[in-house]
Amino acid sequence: MSAEINLLLDLVSIPSTSYKEDKACAYLNARLPSFGWDRSYIDNVGNAVATKGEGDNEIILLGHIDTVEGRPTAKVEDDILWGRGSVDAKGPLCSMAIAGGKVKLARNCKLSFIAAAGEESNSRGILYRLPLHKPIACIVGEPSNTRGITIGYRGCIRAILKSEDGGAHRSANGGPLTLCYLCSFGDIKSIALK
Repeated sequence: MSAEINLLLDLVSIPSTSYKEDKACAYLNARLPSFGWDRSYIDNVGNAVATKGEGDNEIILLGHIDTVEGRPTAKVEDDILWGRGSVDAKGPLCSMAIAGGKVKLARNCKLSFIAAAGEESNSRGILYRLPLHKPIACIVGEPSNTRGITIGYRGCIRAILKSEDGGAHRSANGGPLTLCYLCSFGDIKSIALK
């Protein structure tokens, strides 16, 4: 078998349920340089991270290495890989690790690969990484059927809504216009609501 197929088969064979990703991350971290990554390491919360190139224009390849509990046991049968995590999301993760390692980067470009810990539980891996990056793009390797594109992480877009008005009671009169501020990852948009 090729090194690429072995990477996927080996990674799917290593159990890595949420909070127990250490062995899978250590294995992936050790293999990433052989696929063309300049630097790889395990960060403070257990993510396997790799980088390639240098510069202000960062692109992130993001996937998760943890799985939920359960079967099937890893095996290849009739050219089909069976195993917990083969689809969600070690398959996409390995695809990005291999493709990213082969990419030729322009000057002032950096490619970062993140195998996030805890996506199936509390998202601790990506929540730790968010303030450390300011990418121009992020590609998330997460299955979304064959007819769609996943927007947002874990199928959601986080937003904070804040509103303010003059305090009039709506039963007495129409009251003042309420301003609602939608803050999504630092971008602030003002929406007028009645």
